[in-house]
Order: sequence, then C-alpha cells, then structure tokens
Amino acid sequence: MIELIRTKTCTECAAVKNQLDEMGVDYAVTTVAGASDDVPMLRDGDTVVPREEIKRYLAELGRPVDQWEHFREDTEYVNGAA
Repeated sequence: MIELIRTKTCTECAAVKNQLDEMGVDYAVTTVAGASDDVPMLRDGDTVVPREEIKRYLAELGRPVDQWEHFREDTEYVNGAA
C-alpha cells in the first residue's frame, strides 16, 4: 500500500492527496512534525519516493489506472450497461 507522508500544514501534500483520491488508489496518510522541506514523500513497499520525484511517480501510477478505467468503460458498453 502507498503511504503519503506529510505535515499538517503542507499545501503541496494536500495536492498529492487529492491526486491519489482522484486516481482511486488505496493509500494511508502519516502526518509528521517538523520541517516541510522533506514532504510530501511517498512510500510504496520498500521504495521511498522523495518530493522531487512524486510528479513522475504519480504520472506512472496514473497510466495503469487510466488503462483500467478505459477497459472498464469498454466492458460496460459491450455488456449493455451504457
């Protein structure tokens, strides 16, 4: 599961949280105290994604989510649900 590490007042962290919500992926949020220079940060299993790489990571994560959504929509259309 993806973990979003953030501080309470981080606006950049809120934007990352919103992107994860829009993608519909499962994630947990850990709020930490301290300087906001190191957050947001994502942890995915053993992989830590620093703030400089989050935009790229979310774009890559979004590709399969978009593909699945497109596949799901096609399936609904074929099955007559559309």
